[in-house]
Amino acid sequence: MWINFQRIIKNIKYGYTSKAQDKGKIKFLRITDIKDGSINLETVPYCEIADVELGNYQIKKDDILIARSGSVGKNFIVPEIKIPTVYASYLIRLRLVDTELLPFLKLYLNSPLYWKQLNETSFGNVLKNVNSNGLKALSIPIPPLKEQKRIINLVDKVAKLL
Repeated sequence: MWINFQRIIKNIKYGYTSKAQDKGKIKFLRITDIKDGSINLETVPYCEIADVELGNYQIKKDDILIARSGSVGKNFIVPEIKIPTVYASYLIRLRLVDTELLPFLKLYLNSPLYWKQLNETSFGNVLKNVNSNGLKALSIPIPPLKEQKRIINLVDKVAKLL
């Protein structure tokens, strides 16, 4: 079944605006800290953020971060992070209604279909951008769970061969 992202997302939020600092208590994840689908928290800077704001911007396991400017569409699925970390303003955070979709969604976020749709949705002449409405409107084919698992297993097997 083809559905819009909006149906699988329970929360979408733009990142926190701050200046990166060398020292602090709260890590400040930026687009540039995401490399090859991973992050090195040791190199991620810190930021100042009030305790009342922390809950709004702190990333959690299975959050999806998508670059909304510059490297538009670059994405990262957050693993378990033990250090309090917030995400910067040029990222958009998505939280899924059902995290069981996450493995299949990870494939989709690296597919030509995702990039094609994102290109059509992004705007700006000099610097491409995408907003939350553009992300919500993306279409994704969601097969039944059993078929999702079959596809994921097949992709994993092919990836190991390559």
